Amino acid sequence: MPSPFPGMDPYMENRAAWAGVHLHLLANLGQQLAPQIRPRYRVHTERYLTIGDDIGKFRPDLRIESTPQKTGTIQPIAAAISDATLVTETLPYSDLDIPPHLEIVTDAGEVITVIEVLSPINKEGEYNSYLRKRYRLLNAGINLVEIDLLREGQIIPLTTRLDTPYMALVTRAYEYPKTYTWGITWAEPFPVLPVPLRPDESEARLLLTPALAQAYAVEYEGFIDYSADPPGLLSAEWRKEIETILQSKGLR
Repeated sequence: MPSPFPGMDPYMENRAAWAGVHLHLLANLGQQLAPQIRPRYRVHTERYLTIGDDIGKFRPDLRIESTPQKTGTIQPIAAAISDATLVTETLPYSDLDIPPHLEIVTDAGEVITVIEVLSPINKEGEYNSYLRKRYRLLNAGINLVEIDLLREGQIIPLTTRLDTPYMALVTRAYEYPKTYTWGITWAEPFPVLPVPLRPDESEARLLLTPALAQAYAVEYEGFIDYSADPPGLLSAEWRKEIETILQSKGLR
């Protein structure tokens, strides 16, 4: 049986199983991206990306690299990008000590885009470190897609805080510090996210709904007790929304 929630299933935030969800989600997103960006680009999973010195070294979840030795054009993506709960933001500049000279080093080719699915470590113990690294990446002219499907922990700083439990951010390097944010809930289907490449190229897209559905089928299907509360704190409004959805599915 699939998840009863049209959007994000809050029961999938269980820390004990999040590592598995994260792994399957990345694999599914990578499989989506690969045919959209070939032959000019390819997708790397969990490879270290170095910006400048060793302090700038971190492991992005997914990254898109150019393959200059190959030729060909990227086919336009027919489906429209979702604008549901889309908010245009301006990222606050960091006051962290960021080196003024950056050197981007990759294994092969130029890094075009990095995609991050946030984990508890990004939002808690290593939160400040993550912020330093993301600012260095953005200032290096690399596109950034961030997907935050965890309610607990700190959130990426924005000038206007969304009132949704989850969110996604897309920052095009040529528009930075402008960014686009999507609010994500359990009551509505996931938005279709654009994946920027170069300014003159058609953007790829990420479909979170099938990617999360596949992760759910592997990690959670048949194992969740929906009669209990989901992990983490809930406001009265959010608790009522979850209760209503579960009742409509005959699970409460």
